[in-house]
Order: sequence, then structure tokens, then C-alpha cells
Amino acid sequence: MAGFDLTMRSVPVRWTWDEASGTYLREEYGEPHLDTTGAQINVQNVVVQFIPYGTSTVDARSPQGYTVGEGDAMVFSGGLMQYVHWSRPSAESPAVFTQADGSTVQLTPGRTWVELAEAGVSRLTPL
Repeated sequence: MAGFDLTMRSVPVRWTWDEASGTYLREEYGEPHLDTTGAQINVQNVVVQFIPYGTSTVDARSPQGYTVGEGDAMVFSGGLMQYVHWSRPSAESPAVFTQADGSTVQLTPGRTWVELAEAGVSRLTPL
């Protein structure tokens, strides 16, 4: 898969698979998303974790994501995409991503970016 577009609230994000480097390249608002050195953000894996959101208890203008529970996710790794399930029983536990047969998802060694997309609201479109 060449990558995907993801719209989270009003933020358009694009991840493009770059086969030459074996990484996904991130854009926001149609421009390369750069790190502090000026290099484009690039990772070996992108996980899109669909979570519920509510209103922040600290600032009513801000959303607050809830990552304890379970739900759907998509994993992009090695130029391929797979639908998976995520679960996290408590805030003290890491999220676990499993395939339909119950086995744990294997990621490509390297950096992983997790997009916390709003379940039922965020839109993901394959490229």
C-alpha cells in the first residue's frame, strides 16, 4: 500500500510509503512534517488506533483521548496494511495489538508512530 490520508478533526495527515528507505513519510496540511533538525518525519511503522474522545477536564476547548479499553486499529508496516484489535486494561499497561487469530502483531524493527484517531469520526483513505 502506497500510504494513506487521515483526517483527524480538522487536521489532514498523509503517510506515504517510501520503498527506497523502507519508511513512511509524514505530511500535515499538505506539507512535509519536519523534525527539529529539518528532516521529514519518517518511521518504519504507523499504527492508527481508533479511540473515543471527550472534552478535557483541564481545558473545555481541548479534546481528551481515552486509551484504556479496546477497539479497532490499523497497522502499516513494510508497505503493507493490516486490520487489528487493540486492548489496554489499565493506564499502567501498554496497549497490545492483536490479529484476528489472537496473535500479537509483529512490527518492523525501528520507530513506530501511533496516531490516536477518533473512533467513528476520523476518516482514513488509502492512497
